[in-house]
Amino acid sequence: MKTTLRFMLIAMAHIALLLGAYATHLFGLAFILPYSIVVFIWLAGTSALAAWGYFSVSKALRLPAWGKYCLSAMMLAGSLYTGIFLALNLLGT
Repeated sequence: MKTTLRFMLIAMAHIALLLGAYATHLFGLAFILPYSIVVFIWLAGTSALAAWGYFSVSKALRLPAWGKYCLSAMMLAGSLYTGIFLALNLLGT
């Protein structure tokens, strides 16, 4: 239960960071840098933080190393998809 709660908290933080960064135009960087660089920073930065969090929580589970990587990747893909879906549908393109 404790591990599941931690996974959910990381997912919610990842989604909130994706929404917040998109809503503020990546904290003003969208007005300075080219669009492709801003999107790369937005997606890669938030995903790297979330992946680190997911993998650190998955260390508590009794899984082989490949299982921890797969679980972290699936959780990351789910929260990334949800965050981008909500950002584009709630805030527009």
